[in-house]
Amino acid sequence: MRRLHVLVVAVLLTAPAAASAAELPDLEQVAPYKVRVVERDGRWYLGFAAAVRNVGPGALRLRGYGDGTGTMTARQLSGDGLQVLNPKVGRLQYVTTFGHRHWHFMEFMRYELRSLDFPGVLRDQKQGFCLSAAPAFVDGWCARDKPALTTTDVGIQSGGIDIYEPNVEGQEIAIDPLATPPGRYLLTARIGQTGLLHEGRTDNNAASTVIDLRWPATSGREIPPASSCVGEGCAGVSLPAPARPLRLAAAKARRLVRRALRRTIGRRLSGLRTTCRRSHMRGRVCRIRLRRGAVSFSGNVRVWYAVEGAATRWYYGLNIRRCLVGGRCSRRIRRPERLGGTVRVRSRASATAAPLACRLAG
Repeated sequence: MRRLHVLVVAVLLTAPAAASAAELPDLEQVAPYKVRVVERDGRWYLGFAAAVRNVGPGALRLRGYGDGTGTMTARQLSGDGLQVLNPKVGRLQYVTTFGHRHWHFMEFMRYELRSLDFPGVLRDQKQGFCLSAAPAFVDGWCARDKPALTTTDVGIQSGGIDIYEPNVEGQEIAIDPLATPPGRYLLTARIGQTGLLHEGRTDNNAASTVIDLRWPATSGREIPPASSCVGEGCAGVSLPAPARPLRLAAAKARRLVRRALRRTIGRRLSGLRTTCRRSHMRGRVCRIRLRRGAVSFSGNVRVWYAVEGAATRWYYGLNIRRCLVGGRCSRRIRRPERLGGTVRVRSRASATAAPLACRLAG
């Protein structure tokens, strides 16, 4: 009799957990589609559409709490809003860029472009998503024109889908012939909160599309996908990033500092004094002093390398003061991060290298 009693108690204790699990959402990443090359303001972009489906029995419901300043901490609730599944899964931000004027769940989805022929990866600059595919609890279009809210809900109902079209606020990756030479590429979309959001499963949180990128490009031309699939690594293993990035020598750093200053304050740099120290293997911070007539400049210039796809770029940042000699300082010049240029193009993988195994579904 005692054993039967223990068994009944065990069943009662596990039943609510099983019911709760049955009501979880299941977010399925849709492989990028409508892939196209677009030229804008002298730069090239690979645009694409992306979508997330909720194929689970429960709704994805995220509720933000804030102080009315345009930022909220997001927690995940059950579909009915009565249970807290995770008290901290990210943040909501009131976004005004690109004419949005509504709340976004930040870093919900991330994108990357990897070559199947040479090492390197390019990543997106996505801002966030307005998850409004749940009219039962979402305030219209993610509480549009309500930046002072202290709480609001966003999410995707069971059976719902959230879609973003190509080149709409972050639905693109910057490309060029140096960073992305002609060849085969793997365009991957990934739900960024995997591991934080409670779901019925997570093996469908990534999806990939294989494309063939060619130069010269035609703006607006769509690139038909060679194939697509759902699942982490479903399109095979791409080449890793270079193991040994460039080392920025002191002499090279001083030359890059001079180039950065020419772009910022002009060409007359005679008498420039520069002292550099290493900040990390690919970067240096240089203390500069320069006098041009009755005006002097002093402060820090930071230069560094960054591997982007198949290319290595150099960047610079400035924090310098402009002063009158023997007088007051008139202004401070700040440039936190500016692209300097391309250092070199990484060589293509050897034609004799073993081909990658691409296991593509459909």
